[in-house]
Amino acid sequence: MVNHSALAPACLRRSAQGVSPIIGTILVVAVTIVLGTVLYVLLTNALAPPPPAPPVVVFTSQGWSPDSKVYTASVSGSANVGNIDLGSISYKVEDVNGNLFFAGRSGESRATSGITVTVVYHDADSDSRISSTDTVTVTVDPPAAGAQAVSGGILRLIYRGDVLASHSIA
Repeated sequence: MVNHSALAPACLRRSAQGVSPIIGTILVVAVTIVLGTVLYVLLTNALAPPPPAPPVVVFTSQGWSPDSKVYTASVSGSANVGNIDLGSISYKVEDVNGNLFFAGRSGESRATSGITVTVVYHDADSDSRISSTDTVTVTVDPPAAGAQAVSGGILRLIYRGDVLASHSIA
């Protein structure tokens, strides 16, 4: 009888031994650490609470006054605005091309290109919070040129750098 394993080249012989016990132990520990880490990351992200929804304010246009000097928008809806103090809100008025005519707080005036724009937030229930009875007015002077300059533009309410509302001045 011929012993075939003795005739085969050394590189083709199969060893009856498996992986050494030390290498096997290291592999088992490494796989356990990797699986544990993956499981930890998945569970940590799944158990974290979702971030709060951003505050949002929606306006309804009341239009321009008969003399085209004052534009009024009323708050028609809001969400997640309970802790926002009106004094911490700033406003921007831009024309249709994005040119800035006003940037500031309620009650302030800014003059740009010969047009003075004043934005005022009217807190109807005097609670210093945004509510559905409130309005925002944009007053322009001179009336005809001011109304023409900002009509079709945007009124923005900004809180901590985020836009709460973006309303078309129509």
